[in-house]
Amino acid sequence: MHARVASRLWAATARPSHANALAGGLNSRPFSQRPLQESVETLTESGADLLIKHAEAHAEKIGVGMNIAVVDAHLHLLAFKRMKGAKITSIDISMTKAYTAAGHRQETRAYKEAVCPGGPAFGIHTTNQGKFNIIGGGVPLFDEDNKAVIGAIGVSSGTPAQDHDVCENAIAAFYEARGSQWDQKTGSQ
Repeated sequence: MHARVASRLWAATARPSHANALAGGLNSRPFSQRPLQESVETLTESGADLLIKHAEAHAEKIGVGMNIAVVDAHLHLLAFKRMKGAKITSIDISMTKAYTAAGHRQETRAYKEAVCPGGPAFGIHTTNQGKFNIIGGGVPLFDEDNKAVIGAIGVSSGTPAQDHDVCENAIAAFYEARGSQWDQKTGSQ
């Protein structure tokens, strides 16, 4: 292939970072002048403990023993609680709900329509080594600017609606403790 044609083809199909370099953007600078790391805001152990405490209190209020899992922004398990009467088979389900909510930055109940046979995301639950959960009861937590996920909570043992309700109550308490409001209808602050 002629070098000029190859160059144009490469420029037309380049990833955004390559397009920036071609346009003289940020990535056109030498590596020695680019940031090589960045900080990611994430949920702390104290935040996870607060979520567990409020989720457990609400689960007791509705009379359902729950498995409650909290992950950080990197999808690592920060805290877990198995309440008396919680289903043993729901332990992993609560963890995968939290993993999915944080990793995909949305509530797990949002997949209900999309994952049905013929839907645009049919089969997505088989990805990520089977850890992608499509059952309601996983909700992400956002930073104070509502832009980045700092973690998530996943709850399982009740119905998907009960699991989600427990998540909402725990998250509302978390945002209140942080000094911000959470809109349960939109899932944002």
